[in-house]
Amino acid sequence: MDNQKKSYRTDELTLGEVIDIGGLYLKGIQKNIFRILILSGICALASFFYYHSKPPLYKARLSFMLNDDESSQMSNVSAILGQFGLPIMNQRINISKVLELSLSRKIIQNAIFNKIETLDGSDFIANHIIKVYSLDDEWTTETRDMSEFRFFHANVDSFGLKENVALRALAKMIAGTPANRQNALLESDYGQNTTIMSFVTHSEDEAISYYLTKAVFDATSDFYVEKSIETQAVTYKVLSTKRDSLLEEYNKLESVYTSLSDRSSGLFSNKMDIKKDRARSEMLQLSSGLAKLEEQLSLVSFGIENNTPILQVIDSPILPLEEVRTGRIKSILIGLGFGLLLGFCVVIFFEFSKLLKQESLDQ
Repeated sequence: MDNQKKSYRTDELTLGEVIDIGGLYLKGIQKNIFRILILSGICALASFFYYHSKPPLYKARLSFMLNDDESSQMSNVSAILGQFGLPIMNQRINISKVLELSLSRKIIQNAIFNKIETLDGSDFIANHIIKVYSLDDEWTTETRDMSEFRFFHANVDSFGLKENVALRALAKMIAGTPANRQNALLESDYGQNTTIMSFVTHSEDEAISYYLTKAVFDATSDFYVEKSIETQAVTYKVLSTKRDSLLEEYNKLESVYTSLSDRSSGLFSNKMDIKKDRARSEMLQLSSGLAKLEEQLSLVSFGIENNTPILQVIDSPILPLEEVRTGRIKSILIGLGFGLLLGFCVVIFFEFSKLLKQESLDQ
């Protein structure tokens, strides 16, 4: 047993051995350089035809900025930091909130159920995407037939199983997932220094890119503004309802007082005077309450107007949209690079296999 040779190395490679092995690989590459170049040429041609056989992508870009009024204290901080060209943290948080919100399923579903005019008439953006990308065939499985599937209404709460499957798939296709936003139709971004945000859509259909970008912006803007002033809006509604109720009571009392005044004209009656005085007193109380409510309503209304954020469009997409294709030179270079890498890997693999075989024979 002690005289048997071990089938593995116990020593480490020396620098000389590493250089020798590297030389073998280099010789292998030099010996097969012609084959590598042929493989690279084939890959370059394949890459060229692949990219140019694909339909062009239509790019729609919408840029906008957030005008978000802040408290006076934060405004003072903002003014100081603004002198150094630095946006405050609160502004960055709001921008991040807008961008993350725009890629949520809530916003996507609000956007894709807008109707647009197509060759087949008025239809949801969602149905147009399904038709252009033949998603109904892609979604069809052995257990679920989705062929010729279309949305017939936009009431998400009443969707069945098929509608939910389609909605989830469309949201993922348009915005990706929080863990992976690559290859999504819609991208969102903002400038670190300018804080100008943008939505960019790339799709194979011009109408999808154009209308989807604008629909996502509108849905994001409406939802963000609504939620930003929701508390104040509820307060305003409660105060307004209370004011309307008091005003109705005041009008009733005023009618009663007028009627009593008409009936007592030219007559003297203590009972009538008491009723009139009581009505007048209640009217004065209601009038005072109405005045306070009107003051509170004015303050809340001013607060809503002063604190309502605005997503201000800077540049909106216009037709015709820009067509995006991979250039001829770029597609050839991609193929060449892939071919060279593949050729080198194949040569190194075979040379490594030879080394292992030789070492096995030596042992």
